[in-house]
Amino acid sequence: MIRIGTRGSPLARWQADWVAAQLGAAGFAVELVPIATRGDWEQRGSIAQLGETGVFTKEIERALLDGEVEAASLLPPQIVMAEQLGLRKIIADTFHTLWWVPGNSEPDVVRGYLRALDCAERAMDADLAKYLPLWRLAVPAEFETYHAWDFTQFGRGERFVYQAIPREEFDATLAQVKRWGLDQYLQDRSFDRLSFAVGQAP
Repeated sequence: MIRIGTRGSPLARWQADWVAAQLGAAGFAVELVPIATRGDWEQRGSIAQLGETGVFTKEIERALLDGEVEAASLLPPQIVMAEQLGLRKIIADTFHTLWWVPGNSEPDVVRGYLRALDCAERAMDADLAKYLPLWRLAVPAEFETYHAWDFTQFGRGERFVYQAIPREEFDATLAQVKRWGLDQYLQDRSFDRLSFAVGQAP
C-alpha cells in the first residue's frame, strides 16, 4: 500500500488523484491521506502575516519524514530536500502556475512586481551559484538542523515566463480552472484582456 499525502485544495487533490491513477494502473494499491496545513486552516490575511516558512508544506514534509505517508506532491525546495534524505521521485512533471490578481489591483503595482521578478530571473541566469544559498530561507526552522543540506544542489526552482501565452494554451488553462472548480472566481474570461495582463510586463 502506497499512502499519498495531499492537501485538500482542488489543485492538490487533482494532482494526487492523477498520481494515484497512474500508480493504480501499474498495479499498486494506493490510499490518499488528507493532510491539513497551517496555511489551510489559518485563512486570515496574507501568508507573510503567518510569520513562518512552509505554511502550506511543512506538515506534509513531516508526514513523509515520520513515515505516515510514503509519497506526496512536492515543489522546490522540498523535492531536493527529499532526494538528499534518500527519497526518490515516482513521477516527475512540469506545470504552469495561474496568477490570480485582484480586480482592484493597481496595474502599475502589478507591472512593477512582474518587472522585479523578471530582473531576478535574469540575475539568476547570469550567476545562479551566487543565489543558491538563499534556499536556506525556504527551509522551515525545525528542519534546519535535521540534515546537512547541500544548497549547491538545490537548483533554480520555478521559472517565470513573460511572453503572452498562445490561444490554444489559454483555452486549455481555462478548462483546467473549470475542472478544479475555480472558474467561479474569474470575472473576465477574455483572451485578449487576460493574456495581455499576464503576458506583458513593460
